[in-house]
Amino acid sequence: MTQSSIPPPRSQRMARLRAVLDALVMPESALRRQARAWLTSWPRFRKRLAPFLEAIPNAVVVVDREGRIAALNARTESWFGYAHDELIGKPVEVLLPADLRVNHVFLRQSFMQALAARPMGQGRELFACRKDGSEFPVEIGLNPLETRKGTMVLSSIIDISERKASEARFHAQAAQVAQASSYKSAFLANMSHELRTPLNSILLLSEHLCAAPQDNLLPKQLNYAQIIHQSGRDLLALIEDILDLSRIEAGKLDIHAEPLSPRELCHYLRRTFTPLAESHQLSLTCEVATAVPDTIVVDFKRLYQIVKNLFSNACKFTPANGQVAVRIDADPATLSIAVSDTGSGIPADKQAEIFDAFVQLDGTSSRRVSGCGLGLAIARQLAALLGGNLTVDSTVGQGSTFTLHLPLLTESAPRAAPHPLSDPLPPPPLADPSLLQTLAGRKVLLVDDEIRNIFAMTSLLEDAGLDVRVARNGQEALDAVRRQPEIELILMDMMLPLLDGYQATAILRSELHFSKPILALTALAMKGDREKCLAAGADAYLAKPVERQALLTLIGKMLR
Repeated sequence: MTQSSIPPPRSQRMARLRAVLDALVMPESALRRQARAWLTSWPRFRKRLAPFLEAIPNAVVVVDREGRIAALNARTESWFGYAHDELIGKPVEVLLPADLRVNHVFLRQSFMQALAARPMGQGRELFACRKDGSEFPVEIGLNPLETRKGTMVLSSIIDISERKASEARFHAQAAQVAQASSYKSAFLANMSHELRTPLNSILLLSEHLCAAPQDNLLPKQLNYAQIIHQSGRDLLALIEDILDLSRIEAGKLDIHAEPLSPRELCHYLRRTFTPLAESHQLSLTCEVATAVPDTIVVDFKRLYQIVKNLFSNACKFTPANGQVAVRIDADPATLSIAVSDTGSGIPADKQAEIFDAFVQLDGTSSRRVSGCGLGLAIARQLAALLGGNLTVDSTVGQGSTFTLHLPLLTESAPRAAPHPLSDPLPPPPLADPSLLQTLAGRKVLLVDDEIRNIFAMTSLLEDAGLDVRVARNGQEALDAVRRQPEIELILMDMMLPLLDGYQATAILRSELHFSKPILALTALAMKGDREKCLAAGADAYLAKPVERQALLTLIGKMLR
């Protein structure tokens, strides 16, 4: 017996066996590579370890320097459908689809010239081919083996068919979700437009009636007009709530933080909420704790939307002669705004439900207050967008306290409070001589395809002294401008037949060189609609339904 054929001592063989067993739980470790090198060096040792290797869940193929299969495990036979003897000595390319075999020869030769371990999942994604010709995706890990027969490569193969199928299902579902979201956004945009269009004429005409001299209407008729107008505003608020909820769910609601004075905020809330509290015969208090810093950073618009909703609910559920209180407080990390009332309270088992959309505390047909149950759902989601949360503490028969908790963000150098907190200048009344003088006799073109809006808008504008011309689509608007160069301002609807408002505005600016003001007056009020109108060439944007006074004031500014 030669020295090379003498097996290693038993203690050495056991040590190597332990090393191999340890390596089985570390697939790409140096120990595993060493153990496999020993395995190919001693046939007896390989035979003893065969049961352990067969327990490896991967297919294992050993390939020599010429690319021939030198060894494989039973899982390889099972996955590929070959018997052991059908693969031994065959080129490893037999396990690949026919169209990949030629290229794989060059890849294999390149690997053999620069041997280095390649962990599982790195490199190109491959496909394997079974004996019956069916293909399946695989990942392959490669490890060089130094043996007495020369350098070989141990290939560990994983069938990733199920993972690929899961990924395909995931991508298909993601595409379906994206498509559903796109359909939902389109539906909401259309719904918003279709609801706002008739609301525009309802609100304009009812407001026009309410603003007319009272001797033109009987007291009862004036009351009818006021009820119609208020009902229209209530419907508009509901539309805005539904759209806000949809924007939040779609992640399309932007947050714009700005410096804000909490004490100015308190004054603003008191001024704004007092009329509503008085209409419900409630007393209102608003205070700021001394711990609150002079300046905070928050999105005022969303903050006000939350607090206004909480205050409105407090007024709804608090009987006459009750109290509503707003308190702003802070600790080192949190700003809190609590709205408390002395109303009916909320049962403990209902306090979680009231934050769900379309859920009402009293959903019976005999409920005392109206509403669709959107306000608190929107308020809580807005709170989350601002990085905080909304909680409730309530006792039946004693009242409720809703508290908005927000991260306390401050600035080292206080700046002026944002514009919304300043007392807005009241719009000039219709009888204001300067406004009427500005509007009197000015020639404007109203572009709209909705006959009800044409009637309402024409009545409003002519009563203000404007000289109104009408076009029913974008092409008629272009023709009107060509024929009537005296037109001084265009009120352009954007959704028009034949030629829409965007196209008509762009042509007016680029081809007809119309340099006079264009006001985009449209029921398109979703995110990005304003920017789209301005990009087309409009000077200003106003979403329908419009307020009579706001519209005339804006027209007056544009005509000065």
